[in-house]
Amino acid sequence: MPFYIAFVDDTVMLRISVSNLLGQMQPQYKVYQYNDGKELQERLPNESYKPDLFLMDICMPYVNGYDATIWAKKCFPNTPVLAFTMLNND
Repeated sequence: MPFYIAFVDDTVMLRISVSNLLGQMQPQYKVYQYNDGKELQERLPNESYKPDLFLMDICMPYVNGYDATIWAKKCFPNTPVLAFTMLNND
């Protein structure tokens, strides 16, 4: 049975790398990628799957991870959200 992951991150190379790694480790993982929270909100209602997990970047343009998580939990209250971010601070 597939395990559906909604991966929301504005760093394309990170999304591709992690998605490929997850698919190689566990072939039943099906990863759907979104550039930011706005794209998640626009596309997911029309997708033909229900996510089992959200991988959510916090720092994104348009709709950030905090607001996207609030939206995701309203639509999918029982689906866990794993939040992360990368900060480049001195």
